Amino acid sequence: MVILEYGQPTEIQKFLNGHASLISGSNALSEKFGITTTTELIELSDDDSVSEPIFIYNCDNSKGSRYPIEDEANKLILSNQRKIISKTFPKIHDIKEIRYANQIDVDSAEVEECLDGTHVSIFKHDKMFFIRAWHNDSDVATSIENEVKNILSSKCAPWFTPFGENDIGKSCCWTFEFVSPKFKNIVEYDKPDLYLLAMFNKEHSFECSKQFTDNFAIQNGFSRLERKKIKTLGHVSSVLSKMTTLDKGFIISDNNKHRVKAINPIYKIINNMKDAKHKPSVDDLAKLVLLGYHDEIALHCSEYSEVIKLIKQSIESLLSEASMLWDLAIQAKSRKEFADKISPRRPISRLLFEHYARKTTPYKDVDYTKYIKPKHIIEKAKIANLQKFYAAVCNAEIDRESKAKKMS
Repeated sequence: MVILEYGQPTEIQKFLNGHASLISGSNALSEKFGITTTTELIELSDDDSVSEPIFIYNCDNSKGSRYPIEDEANKLILSNQRKIISKTFPKIHDIKEIRYANQIDVDSAEVEECLDGTHVSIFKHDKMFFIRAWHNDSDVATSIENEVKNILSSKCAPWFTPFGENDIGKSCCWTFEFVSPKFKNIVEYDKPDLYLLAMFNKEHSFECSKQFTDNFAIQNGFSRLERKKIKTLGHVSSVLSKMTTLDKGFIISDNNKHRVKAINPIYKIINNMKDAKHKPSVDDLAKLVLLGYHDEIALHCSEYSEVIKLIKQSIESLLSEASMLWDLAIQAKSRKEFADKISPRRPISRLLFEHYARKTTPYKDVDYTKYIKPKHIIEKAKIANLQKFYAAVCNAEIDRESKAKKMS
């Protein structure tokens, strides 16, 4: 394969080159930008007799306005000689951050699924090939690396064969995403799989074209995510706002290698609940219960079991009210007469009008979750027993705070 694109050293390399030593440069990166440096030893021989330090740069917390150098500090690995060993995308910002959304060239933009797995880097250094899983838990990371090696070994022997052909590993590194039911985050996957997300030229610090990466994937039997053209960024956001399935969301990218992510609001709610310091709103809880995500609430927010019970009762009450009104209004001879009987201002009026329009009985062929709003569920719960509802919420939040303190 011949790579025709050219690039420049990373901003981090340029910054480090302005300092006498790698250590002093790394300290300056931390002080000025909040970029962290992790030093590790990697083995460069099968018998572990030769090792070399590597320097890993990340930036989780910016010290001010987000600079490109901070976004670049994302799983970047440099050698002691300040050369790139492995790199991946700059930090991918949310579509709601206008500064980054405006960078997207809509004419060339494509959308693909945002997976809920673990990023895996594959790279060559010296004469050895490495698999690096980017997971906060080192034991889990090691297990994922072994799983990835098994998948690659099932394709060819030795496992690194595709990355060594024509000495491509000298100039390139790879970013994959590994998904598996064994290593579930939030989204459930049926089987383990490894998706090639992108390839990078580490000699000139640029991302290879989508077409180049597609060809590499086809030649070596790697999965790639399906990409589709988009009309507007707003269209993607509109699709997300109506999403009821538990997918993570989308990644939008253009030919200039700009990316933004659009995360499913339901995923965000559940992901936030994993942090014991976060107290979910009652509206968010009602939305999850309405859509059937009871197991996720029980797993991450068991303190709210009484609140959930009251929310379920409220939903049942609304549906019972809808059924009763339907029986009273079904004989109406016109839409106006039907509206007069059910009172259009009721929380379940939209649901009843939909049934009337379709001439179906509750709740056949109509997804009632689209017509009942979380705020109506909470209002109903308060009307049923305001004191009991507030007491349940208060007790849940106290228990949540206690749990957070124990975990800190």
